[in-house]
Amino acid sequence: MMRRILIGLIWVFLAWPAAAADLHGLVFISETGELDDGFVLRGENVEVRLLKGDVEAEWRRVRREGWAKVKAQEGKMMEARRAWERTPPSGLKDRRAEAMKEEQKKFNQMMDEHTRRVDELLRTSIVEQVRANAEGLFRFAGAPPGRYLLLARFQVLGMGMFHDWLVPVEVKEGNGMEVRLSKKNTTLLYAGE
Repeated sequence: MMRRILIGLIWVFLAWPAAAADLHGLVFISETGELDDGFVLRGENVEVRLLKGDVEAEWRRVRREGWAKVKAQEGKMMEARRAWERTPPSGLKDRRAEAMKEEQKKFNQMMDEHTRRVDELLRTSIVEQVRANAEGLFRFAGAPPGRYLLLARFQVLGMGMFHDWLVPVEVKEGNGMEVRLSKKNTTLLYAGE
């Protein structure tokens, strides 16, 4: 009898879900990265994604390796441009112009492929996604305890500027958590290392 009770208690302990937590926050951009700045853009309608935390190491590897290839191709492209600039007007200049265009094309293709690989890796790790409201507020209600990454992209309209975030968060059992996505914790999603 005691054994059945013990087995039952173990089953309840293992099967009972851990208390979920409320993960919420704000997306905004200001000059200083603070809300009390004179000019604050709030992230209205910004899509915020909750990702599995274990994707971070793979993201760093893919970003590092891909960016190294992009930078190497950028060097080839710049060398082709310098060769073209040094060439006096002649038929050779036309051939060098073609070589320069070809290196530019390879660079663009490599950058597109790198961006696609990073985006695909992050997309396959999405646990949940929400949109920020008109004030830039977002909420993931009932997030299970664990390590996550918050992914967001804020495009400043009319300026062609993007601010990206990939911010690690640790959700603890039963504890609410607030995260501010501001200029202070933006991330270079594709470049770096």
